[in-house]
Amino acid sequence: MLQGNGLSDVYTGGARGQAGKLFIQNDSGIFKSQQNELFGTDLNSEETDCAFFDATGNGVDDLYVVSGGNSHSSGSSALLDRFFINDGQSNFRKSNQPLPTTRGFEPGSVVRPHDFTGDGNMDLFVGIRLRPFAVGMPVNGYLLAGDGEGNFRDVTEEWAPELINSGMITDALWADITGNNSEELIIVGEWMPIKVFTKENNRFVEITSELGLENTTGWWNAIAAGDINGNGRLDLIGANHGRNSMFRAEKDYPVKMWVGDFAHNGMVEQILTTQKDGEYYPVALRHDLIEDLPHLREQFPDYSSYAGKSVQQIFTDEELSNSNELQARVLESAVIWNTENGMKVEPLPFRAQTAPMFGIHLEDLTGNGTPEIVMGGNLYNVKPQSGPYDAGRSVVISYENGQLQTISPEKSGLDIPGEIRGIKKVHGAGDSKYLMFSRYDDTLKIFSLPE
Repeated sequence: MLQGNGLSDVYTGGARGQAGKLFIQNDSGIFKSQQNELFGTDLNSEETDCAFFDATGNGVDDLYVVSGGNSHSSGSSALLDRFFINDGQSNFRKSNQPLPTTRGFEPGSVVRPHDFTGDGNMDLFVGIRLRPFAVGMPVNGYLLAGDGEGNFRDVTEEWAPELINSGMITDALWADITGNNSEELIIVGEWMPIKVFTKENNRFVEITSELGLENTTGWWNAIAAGDINGNGRLDLIGANHGRNSMFRAEKDYPVKMWVGDFAHNGMVEQILTTQKDGEYYPVALRHDLIEDLPHLREQFPDYSSYAGKSVQQIFTDEELSNSNELQARVLESAVIWNTENGMKVEPLPFRAQTAPMFGIHLEDLTGNGTPEIVMGGNLYNVKPQSGPYDAGRSVVISYENGQLQTISPEKSGLDIPGEIRGIKKVHGAGDSKYLMFSRYDDTLKIFSLPE
């Protein structure tokens, strides 16, 4: 809400070489593009997330835009986030502060505003997605304290040092899942468990294990919170890889990836594997592996010599012990029930497992008093032996009679092709409300919500 008129406005992030766009909604419910010349000054950046919030206390929202991607080096200023300050009339100026921190340039993934300091000024969590050219190595989350004038200070070491090297963060939220009347910070990512940090005095302490979530390592893409079963406690809903692929994960037999300098050239390589009978085998075909690791050509001169070789047969014990071993024990998109005895993971119904899910929204569409789960996903740009993952066309799930049930597309009205990356609720003129679906390299899809 950029004008204080109760109407939602929309910002759509731009890819590298493409400007993001701001759309202001007028009293008739029409969105008009505004000030795109300002948002086009950083065309080299890849915009991965954004947030509207009032950072200056003038009653209207400002705009924070996260920069990410894996096409820039750690020395590129294109990885700097951008913060646009609203003067109250939807006129913006860009802050000159290096964001999110002065530690260096890092590819970000998510920003979530919340006044965690309790001083009345909006603060931020900003998550980092990956280390450039070293995917698989852990990166940071940051807590930024706002001063009420549009400036932010990195207080991570003071408030939550465990966020440093916490993983490959894809999403985050603030929610009170412990019932202590203070919102916890919940972060998810690839090869990470669902991590929860609770506030104790003036710092955040990780309570992942205390909640029974330490074995939820997965390829999580998004997280949401809501009281799905109506018991008064907030549950978590996680968007994950799904079941419709060559990868299978269990608690005792996780999917694994080894990350390290296997070529002995100072660069980082990733050895993604699948398992069979407790043995782990590289997903990469021989020619792909040898392209990255030419020294293996002599050891495996043809495909027959490579076939059926486990990771332990290809690499030495020293090479594996010197690498970073990552595990994923849960690949299903799931609801994590908030029970009296801790958090319990339950996979979502079949339609939510047909493709990797990326977007989640909770909304009471049926009028039964509890929210339905709306999800969307798909992922096209993958190796031929793995995908593409294109079987998902959005899904709506309701909690009825003590169990999760899928609502058919014919009944829900949602049957959306493409690669869905986000789902947002938009307030329009009058009492109108909409669900807006963003899709990778495609148009927005907008649907009316029942009044």
